[in-house]
Amino acid sequence: NDSKATNPDSVMKALDAFQQPIILIAGGRNKGSKFDQLAALVKQKVKALILLGEARNEIRQAVMDVDFQNIYEVDTLEAAVNQARQLARSGDVVLLSPACASWD
Repeated sequence: NDSKATNPDSVMKALDAFQQPIILIAGGRNKGSKFDQLAALVKQKVKALILLGEARNEIRQAVMDVDFQNIYEVDTLEAAVNQARQLARSGDVVLLSPACASWD
């Protein structure tokens, strides 16, 4: 849980901390951030991206621009956790690191 990572730079640091496959839960309310650099790292390090909140469209577009396709969109944090549970395999990291302000 890295829910305090409310900007892309913080999420990038969190992603760099892991060698295992990552299922990233991200999204919320954008604080004016750009997601281009984060998207490039998502393509390298993330197995699946689960998006929610107001910024989901901006983040989705950024990762699609770098040809990352394994994206899931949900409406609640509970749904995000359930989706992550379905996707995760033994050894995977499920990381809540929103890159945005809280959506609640």
